[in-house]
Amino acid sequence: MKAEDYRKQSGAKGGFERISFDEYHKRRRAAHNAQKKPFPVANPKEAKELASMKTALKIAGIAFAEEHRFHPKRKWRFDIALPEHKIAIEYEGVFRGKSRHTTPIGYTKDTEKYNQAAMLGWKILRYTALNYTNMLDNVLFLLM
Repeated sequence: MKAEDYRKQSGAKGGFERISFDEYHKRRRAAHNAQKKPFPVANPKEAKELASMKTALKIAGIAFAEEHRFHPKRKWRFDIALPEHKIAIEYEGVFRGKSRHTTPIGYTKDTEKYNQAAMLGWKILRYTALNYTNMLDNVLFLLM
């Protein structure tokens, strides 16, 4: 198809539209953002296990906070926290394939977060899909 035929068919004007440098980058950013994939939803099994941990705490009558920010400057959060006792509960998820917790950078960032929490006096309990059912017993032991 010739360019002239395309213009007639599509209704496009001849030549290029002249736009400013800022407008060009604004359009490029908009096109890039339109192609981005939405943020991945948590693994349904992981969400189920984390919900199970929260339910166990509720049944035991233990007050807790979800997504608790513990650091005065950083935006780090614990999955579950008992702020009055400085006990943090982190669910590391299912270790099937590659996840944020198993990459070298992700694992390193996790250690930085946990070390800072420990320096602020927090006790951190970490669980996976294989041992999350032990959480309530461990919390009760710490609260004794």
